[in-house]
Amino acid sequence: MQPFLALFFLILSSHAQAATRVLQVRITSVPNTLDWNVATSGSERAIIQNIMDGLFSQDVHGVPQKKLAKSYFWSADRKTLNIKLRTDVKWTDGKTIDASDFIFSFERLLDPTFNSQNASLLFDVENARDYFLGKTKSFDAVGIKAPTNDTLQFVLSSPRASFLSILTHWSTFPMRKNHPELTLGAFRVQSKTSSEVILQSTRPNSEISKAIFKVIPKGEDALTEYRKGKVDYLLQLEDSLITSKELNGLPKPGVVDFIRVVALLHLNPTRLSTNSPEKRRAIMAAIPIQALLDAQPLTRVGAPSIIPSTQTGIFSPTGSLDSVSNLGLTLAYPDDALSRSIAEEIQKDSNRLKIKIEALPKKDLLSVSKRYDLVLTLFGLDYSDPDQLLSSFLSQGTHDLFNVSNGDLLKLIQAARSTEDLKAREKLYLDAANLLENQIAIVMPLFYRRRGFLLRPTFSFDDKRQGTAKLTQIHVKK
Repeated sequence: MQPFLALFFLILSSHAQAATRVLQVRITSVPNTLDWNVATSGSERAIIQNIMDGLFSQDVHGVPQKKLAKSYFWSADRKTLNIKLRTDVKWTDGKTIDASDFIFSFERLLDPTFNSQNASLLFDVENARDYFLGKTKSFDAVGIKAPTNDTLQFVLSSPRASFLSILTHWSTFPMRKNHPELTLGAFRVQSKTSSEVILQSTRPNSEISKAIFKVIPKGEDALTEYRKGKVDYLLQLEDSLITSKELNGLPKPGVVDFIRVVALLHLNPTRLSTNSPEKRRAIMAAIPIQALLDAQPLTRVGAPSIIPSTQTGIFSPTGSLDSVSNLGLTLAYPDDALSRSIAEEIQKDSNRLKIKIEALPKKDLLSVSKRYDLVLTLFGLDYSDPDQLLSSFLSQGTHDLFNVSNGDLLKLIQAARSTEDLKAREKLYLDAANLLENQIAIVMPLFYRRRGFLLRPTFSFDDKRQGTAKLTQIHVKK
């Protein structure tokens, strides 16, 4: 081969390698399912958002933007949403998406025999809740229709200002009837085992041609694999490792600035030690919030309210410390390493309280929480709207741990849901949070949590997308 031809092919080969890199991503748990109607874990979400798209997606500020939706408009009473679909999007078998793919997905999501944990996201749709509970037998009665092949219509039982945000959730993605394995995202599943999921790009000019999501539960093991070159991206880096000696000689880790996780401490109004708002406020005042923040300053941010926000500060309860000296309490936490470490810190630094900690039994949270004085939870927003968190405190919500029914809370949330003015909505949500935190006094914020990550320097993120799991927003450095 002549020298100039050899040089030409060498340059061509190096450009091809640079443009078709493999990204090895660490996830912390096995994705039990890639069925987006039922998926709930962070590992499942990280993969699904690369193989699928929905009607809307969130921008860097959490605001819904059109994705598979071409256009949309609301009725004058804000109860009917009409969506025109794009006609240039195809499934992996080449068939164009149409409205029937969404109808099948929504019917499946709400099917009472399917019993998806995500079904409640659509309960604002007319008759959706009754269909899920089996009170309405036919899906035809549910307010989701397909007037034409490229049009969807949602009829809500009452106005819901955050409904577009709900439609960014992965459980609302379309699904092909009789072919649930088909996808339409920038990547497709090449293979899946209990230890890894391999995604292959569906786009010929993708910078990342393949991504290998590796299940590595322990952070120390993940760092070992990173040093060996067998992992490029720790999508989640444990808080305890971010400032540890384990990172010596490695690039500086990053933290996700977009705060969507809040650590909450719930106070049980049915227990003798916590059976009055005065007692609960006094206990709140004795919880060592500043010590919790000082323990992990990079990933924990002061939370003035239970609502995840860009506003930071420390929650200031109004209780008197004098009434809780040496009070004995039980604190339950979810059985995971992060929750256990937070519970241990509260126990160690609560000098005025005698706290006994215990991992929650692996049962339904609502059924066992009443046994304890205090319950720790970590709540992550699936979409950027405070309603998701506050609604969980309503009757039968995931945070209605003690069956506290409050009409004033319901009125505030319902008023916020139907209010389009952003400042007015924020005021109503803050009033609802204040009711829970200070008046009823059944929950307090401990801190907002930022997620740590570590990316190999040969890769980079889109601007303001640091820590993303979206592979199309990660690039190979030239």
